[in-house]
Amino acid sequence: MSFDLLPIPPWLVHAWQAVPPSVLALLAGAGVLAVWGLCLGRSAKSRRAPPAAAQRGAMVPPAARPAADAAAVEAAPPVAPPAPPRPALATARRPALMLVDDSAVVRAKLRKLFEGAGYRVLLACDGQEALPAVRGGAFDLVITDLEMPRMGGLELAERLKGDRKTAAIPVIAITGNDELRADLDAARLGLADIFRKPWVDHELVARAALLIAARSSVGQHVAQDHVAHV
Repeated sequence: MSFDLLPIPPWLVHAWQAVPPSVLALLAGAGVLAVWGLCLGRSAKSRRAPPAAAQRGAMVPPAARPAADAAAVEAAPPVAPPAPPRPALATARRPALMLVDDSAVVRAKLRKLFEGAGYRVLLACDGQEALPAVRGGAFDLVITDLEMPRMGGLELAERLKGDRKTAAIPVIAITGNDELRADLDAARLGLADIFRKPWVDHELVARAALLIAARSSVGQHVAQDHVAHV
């Protein structure tokens, strides 16, 4: 693209040549001063004016405030939800269990298993120690080893069944002697069941719960029959 320069009129050329040199010098100086003043004014104005980003942050248009508030909410750290209310403590009595075994390891395993299932557990190392405790307490179930010093599980079960106060307490036997377990008649000996060592945890717990529930149901029926006859 090219541009054509307009010709300078002759009268303007003659007028410029007629201006005295001293006047030209004054005009040149005045022009320099004017340009210098204009530059100083722009510099001072730029120093006084805040940055455009600051102006935008300080003055948020009303239409943009909801979006800004939403961004601030998203950037804020998450607030932890309120803790759920604690459940009320169960008021029902926990079933009481007597565990009898001469092995401390077996007693510890059984105690951990049944306390985890919600039972109140008392321990004895043989039948001689367990018998007075069961007679003097309110137990729902007895789990006993068969072969123990001083008094074994068979004698303990026999004495419990022979006492009117403890005859209704179910007794589960556990043994590691497979031959003895095979030869025993649990029902004749007053045993509710016989488990071999090592036992299966969930099967033993389920059987204990079933025996306790059955005993509780029988007790309720007996009480209802007694009230009906009265």
